[in-house]
Amino acid sequence: MVKGHFPGFGRYGAPLDKAKKFLLTKAKESQSGVVGGMYEHGLFTLALSELWGMTRDVEDNKEIQAALEKAVQVVLRAQSPLGGWRYSARPDAGQDTSVTATVFVSLASAQQAGILVPTETIERVVGYLREQVWNEATGGFGYQGNTGTTIACTAGGAYAAQLCGKRDTEWVSAAIRYLENNPKVFTRQEIGYYYYAHYYAISAMIQSGGDHYAKWYPKIRDSLIQLQKPNGSWNEKENDYPSNTPMAIIILGAPHCYIPIYQRWYFSHCFYVIQLLPPMNASDLIKKPLLLSLVATLGLCLPAYTAPKQVEKTPLSPKGETLLKKYSSLLDGLNTQVKGALPVVDEAKKSALMAARAEWNALKAPGENAKPAEQKIYSEAREQTEAKSLAAARVILADLDAFLGSDQLDATLMKIAILSHATPHGMAEFAQGGAAQEKLLDDLLANQPLMKQILEAGGANGGSYGDAMQTYAAIQQSSERTREIGSIFQRLALGTSLHTPWKGGNPKTGVYGVVHRTDFRGDQVERYKYYEKAYLDGELDPAFKDMTTWECRFITDDPYSNAELTWLREMMRTYRPDHITTPDYQWRYARIVKSDVPYGSPKDQNGQNLLGDMPELGDMTQQILALGGICGPRAFFGRHSLRAFGIPSKASTQSGHGALSHWTPEGWTICFGAWWSEAWCGPQGGLDFLLESQSRKFFAEYFKVMRAQWIGDALGEDDVDLMKYGVGGGFWESLAFCKKLALVKDAEMKALELTGGMKLGESDELLGDEVGKAIEIPEDYIKIGTDKDGVITIPSVACYSPRKPSDRILFMKSWDEKDFQLHYSRLGSRPELVKYRVEVPAAGEFELTAQLATVSFKQELIFRINREEPVTHGIPYTKGLWGQMPPLKVKLEEGRNTISMTARAPNRGVTFKSFSLKPVK
Repeated sequence: MVKGHFPGFGRYGAPLDKAKKFLLTKAKESQSGVVGGMYEHGLFTLALSELWGMTRDVEDNKEIQAALEKAVQVVLRAQSPLGGWRYSARPDAGQDTSVTATVFVSLASAQQAGILVPTETIERVVGYLREQVWNEATGGFGYQGNTGTTIACTAGGAYAAQLCGKRDTEWVSAAIRYLENNPKVFTRQEIGYYYYAHYYAISAMIQSGGDHYAKWYPKIRDSLIQLQKPNGSWNEKENDYPSNTPMAIIILGAPHCYIPIYQRWYFSHCFYVIQLLPPMNASDLIKKPLLLSLVATLGLCLPAYTAPKQVEKTPLSPKGETLLKKYSSLLDGLNTQVKGALPVVDEAKKSALMAARAEWNALKAPGENAKPAEQKIYSEAREQTEAKSLAAARVILADLDAFLGSDQLDATLMKIAILSHATPHGMAEFAQGGAAQEKLLDDLLANQPLMKQILEAGGANGGSYGDAMQTYAAIQQSSERTREIGSIFQRLALGTSLHTPWKGGNPKTGVYGVVHRTDFRGDQVERYKYYEKAYLDGELDPAFKDMTTWECRFITDDPYSNAELTWLREMMRTYRPDHITTPDYQWRYARIVKSDVPYGSPKDQNGQNLLGDMPELGDMTQQILALGGICGPRAFFGRHSLRAFGIPSKASTQSGHGALSHWTPEGWTICFGAWWSEAWCGPQGGLDFLLESQSRKFFAEYFKVMRAQWIGDALGEDDVDLMKYGVGGGFWESLAFCKKLALVKDAEMKALELTGGMKLGESDELLGDEVGKAIEIPEDYIKIGTDKDGVITIPSVACYSPRKPSDRILFMKSWDEKDFQLHYSRLGSRPELVKYRVEVPAAGEFELTAQLATVSFKQELIFRINREEPVTHGIPYTKGLWGQMPPLKVKLEEGRNTISMTARAPNRGVTFKSFSLKPVK
């Protein structure tokens, strides 16, 4: 493939077609999706990614995509808590630089091809490489620590870090210098894993730039030519590494640049299109149009906020060039208008503010392992500089209050904000698609109320206003209710369109603004219609109807299917209705994670991770609930449970840890993690997102914040950094930031305490502490009745012991409040004996059954009738929905009988509605 041969194309098209089919066969044979160890699986995933879209057979492309998505999920699940990978496909298998490099290159390739790779995955890789295996003294990388640095590990570590977006950092540059300054690097006898080392080294040099590559390539080329054997291979001995030859070929093929992952990528947090054109004739172009534009790809950098300007722009057609002039001219004219209308700001006051801001910018936060004294010094210094900045800003804000409170320039400023965010080039790219696309943008710029609502909601993700308006129009076409301006339907439709503007999550044109994390990759129209129906059916939280457009962005953005959302609601209504009805919004819905998702990696007897590999348990969400998981899956499930009921939620990644944040009436809170200062809310830092969410509570004043930001856009100012709290920004942007600070401080707003009081590095120390509240159960609900056929029905709450709730036994109202349920807690540490007294008119044999709901599999209950020996009886896995326990034959005496029930610790979680005793005739 390095010379343009692909399945069905080129001189070696036929053998490559066989190789493709071999890989697809391997994918089919692996039920778990794992192919070999993680080395092999990484190379397998890489091959699938680079083959995807490069074959004549459309059906094969679909099969490759399915196999690739499955392979990527294996990789994501196998990442260790520290961020790396080792030989086995398990997060607890450990990590080393070698396997991590191989595996991450495959993820980078997959993301370039359009497969979702969570940003927190990339962030954790960066943390592992930078903190665990990079040696600051030498600049090199070690194998499993930062000592014993090697050329092979340094080459692999450097290339992986470059693909994470850290190409221009000092520590990666130091690794490149380590390689270039090593006198042994081209000497075959001096380097272990020679071919492996140079396979990564050549890619690292390509990423480093032309000069590095130009000096490196001739040397390795000459070395490999001398090492090649007469039979064409690079096998130096019998049974040598089979990878030597393909790695040598890839190294030598570097100048051809046909394989995307080995090309030099320009890392901005944006999408862009690669034109990959292998040698073809005219008929091939007709048969294979996909090759004309292989993929729209997402840069793998960690987010840093300076609104990225795309280095390689999507080419414009002649029509596009005309549109570019149109939008550029419009923006220039609007900017000129604003500059002429700005009030004069006292230079001394302005200088005081910018001097205080410079002090803020100069502060450097200590590292995670800094001593408490260092942390205290920094904290005090930041408080002082913040106070100084705010004081200087307040003086200016008082002078400008009338100006910022006026809407006279809004029509002009809002157009500037949209044109600046989208960029004229980005607008032209979209509008050149046809008259309909151009009209969408023209209509937007002519619709002041819509522009206002859009900008109030944070604007279009990535600045993709054309895609957002196209999606919004499609949703409005599908639902008349969305045309009710200001209604929850219209707000939800617009919020969905703004946050997930791209069909399937992948844009067709370049993206020039900051990309905020999105989890949804499906059809936005169907997702909107799903939530509309759920709301009209009374399925969502009462607060849903009042969500703002901005808050609606974080509701429909769920990675799981509509069917899983429906299941989640039904499961909670059946199994844990108390988590829905609790008045505590900090725990409402999300508490299901704390009470019923065990912390830990579920494994089989061979140590293999089970999560995601047991389809018999249902979808991934059902597997997480059935098996448990570490922080990531638990955070996924928590966000899923909140969004299922229409509550906004976001990922809040922390160092080596997955957490979540979500809306409450009192403000946003973090669940299952550390404080906001430790969080990353993609691409915002936690403190920045907290400040935004708090200041939005005062929207009349918050609009002054936006006007100041729009003026900053008109003047071309740098924005305040989203990740480095309060750092950067020009005068007007700094003023906007300080206005948000003033709003929150003047209102004496306090951020919510951590939900659950968790600390970074969540463990299960808080699990199983749940003690149910005592509730009054009317006598009518605990009566044991007998029907005309002699069937005795025992309400589950009719037990005479226990009568008070504990961490093991809970008494709950049913969801519809027409009945009561008994819940045998999953995470209680000790067994509990539940006892019932039953009056039987005549001795005989009965079938004991129960209506119950379970969320884990292979469960058993232990029953004891009177003084007989206890009997162990299996109960079904119902995925949290009502099911029937298989009949257990029991013998009862005439008169009073005692039925006792318990389960072995650790408890597994069962909710009971009722028991029945049917006479055996």
